[in-house]
Amino acid sequence: LKRLKPMTPAQPAVWGPRELDYAVHDLAVQWSAQSSQLLIACSSFIPEASNFVEVLSVGIEGRTEVQATRRLPHYYPPTRVRWLGSDLLATSGDCLRIWSASGELQRLLRHEANPQARCTPITSVDASIESPSSTVTAGVQIASTDVYGVCNLWDMETGTMQQAIDLGQPLSDVAFGPNRLLAAAGENGDCFLMDTRQSKDVAVYAPAERVRGPAKIAWGVHRPDMFAVSWQGEGGLVLYSGSHRTKAMPRAVKSSSSSAISSLQWSYAYPQLLACAREDGDVEVWHFPDEGINLAATAEPSSHWAPRGCAASCTALAMTPEVRPGSHALVLSTMAAGATEVGTAPGALWIVALPQPQLGRRPV
Repeated sequence: LKRLKPMTPAQPAVWGPRELDYAVHDLAVQWSAQSSQLLIACSSFIPEASNFVEVLSVGIEGRTEVQATRRLPHYYPPTRVRWLGSDLLATSGDCLRIWSASGELQRLLRHEANPQARCTPITSVDASIESPSSTVTAGVQIASTDVYGVCNLWDMETGTMQQAIDLGQPLSDVAFGPNRLLAAAGENGDCFLMDTRQSKDVAVYAPAERVRGPAKIAWGVHRPDMFAVSWQGEGGLVLYSGSHRTKAMPRAVKSSSSSAISSLQWSYAYPQLLACAREDGDVEVWHFPDEGINLAATAEPSSHWAPRGCAASCTALAMTPEVRPGSHALVLSTMAAGATEVGTAPGALWIVALPQPQLGRRPV
C-alpha cells in the first residue's frame, strides 16, 4: 500500500490505495499483536463469473507490506465474511462455509432447500464471540439468515443446527450482542431482537420513519447498550436499545448527508465510536456516549474522512482493535464513482490509522 501522508494530530495516517481486480462486497479484519499484522478477508462481487474471498496479510510496522495469502473459492458472490476467533473464518452465500486459517474448508452448512430444490441464498452470518481475535470456541453459537426469513442457530464446534426461527420476511443481516442476544433486520423495515436461549420471545421494532431493506447491523459485546442499523429510505441510520426487557422506541439519527450507508461498525477499541461508510465516498465517525439512545440520537459526526485524489464510492468497512497504544485503524474498500452497481468496476483498499479519541475512557 502506498502511504499518502504522515500522521498528524489533526489528520490520520492513510495507506492506500491498494488496487484490486474486483469490487469488495464485505470485509472482516483480524489483528495479531504477536506478528503486528492485519488479516483482511475481502469478499468479491463479480457478476456472471466465479467469486472468492481473498485474505490479505498487512504488516503495519516499518514499511507497510501487503501479501495476498489465499483465495477461498465461491461460485456465487459471498454475502458476508466473519472471523470466528483467531483460527476460523465464516463466509455466507449459497451455503455457510467455515474455513481454517490456512484456507481449508472445515464445514459446509446449508439452510433448508427452497421450493425449487436449490440452495437457499444465505444473506448474513455472525457468531457470539467477544472479538475477532478470540480463541474461545466452546459454547459459541453461529447465526445465519436467508431470503425466506429464516434465522438458523448453529453450534460452532459440532456444526449442528440447533434452531430454525421463521421471522416471516426476507432477512438481510444478523448480529450478536451481549448475553446471547441476537438482532436481525428484515426487508420490510422491521428489526427483530431475541434471546437465543428463549427464541420464542421475539421483540419486533419498527422505526417511525419509513425504511426498507436491505439493511446492515452494527452490534457486539463491546457496545452492549445499543445497536445501529443502516436502512434504505427516510430513516437512514437508526439506533435501537440493546435491552431485551425494555422496549424503547428506535431513534433515527440525522445526518447532513443523504447518501446511503453501505457499511457500518462499532470500534472495538473505543466502543463509543461508530464508523459509517457512505456510497458517496464519505466516512463518518460518530461519538455516541453511554447515556442511552434518546440522547445519542441528537449526536453529530465527530469527524469525517474520504479518500483523497480519487472519486470513489465506499463498498465496505471494518474496524480493528487497538493496534498500538492509543491507536486503532479503519479498513475501507472503494470502487470508482460512477459505476452503476457493485461489481462493474475494480476496487481499492485503504487503511486509516485513527488516533486515540478524547472520550475520557480507556479502550477495552
